[in-house]
Formats: sequence, C-alpha cells, structure tokens
Amino acid sequence: MMNYFKITNSNSKGIVNNFKRFLKKAENSNVFVDLSSLNILDTVKFVLLFSPFYYQKFPYGKLKYHLASDDIKEYVSLFAGRNLEFI
Repeated sequence: MMNYFKITNSNSKGIVNNFKRFLKKAENSNVFVDLSSLNILDTVKFVLLFSPFYYQKFPYGKLKYHLASDDIKEYVSLFAGRNLEFI
C-alpha cells in the first residue's frame, strides 16, 4: 500500500510536524511525497529535512518524491542521499 504525503500548509515547521505524524502512521516503507507545488529552494529544504526522519523509521527503504520539473530533479539530486528516489 502506498503512503502518500502532500504539502497542504505554508508553514515550514507545521509541514515538518505533519510529516513526522504521517510517518508514525505509515505501516510500510512505500512512502510517496508530492513536492510538485514547491519552488526549487523549498523543494531542497524539505528533501533534506524529510530524509532523516524517514531513514530512522525505514533504514532500508526509499523515500519517493514527485517534483515539479526535471530541472528541479537534476538540481535536488546533487543533495540526495541513497534512500531517495525522484519520480
């Protein structure tokens, strides 16, 4: 089963807290995060912030992200860890 998280808030702290609660409820490592509504700087910020929380719960899983464009995907991949996948 796919666990889907979409940004619905503009407050960074609130978004991170929502993601932490979301991960606590996730029953498997199949987690998909939609960052397609964000600009490049916010995308990088949340990729870097979400990754450690995901890795703590699912050290062998891959966190899947949907990004707004291939340009953003190319840029963000420079900062990406091994537990991330861009769709």
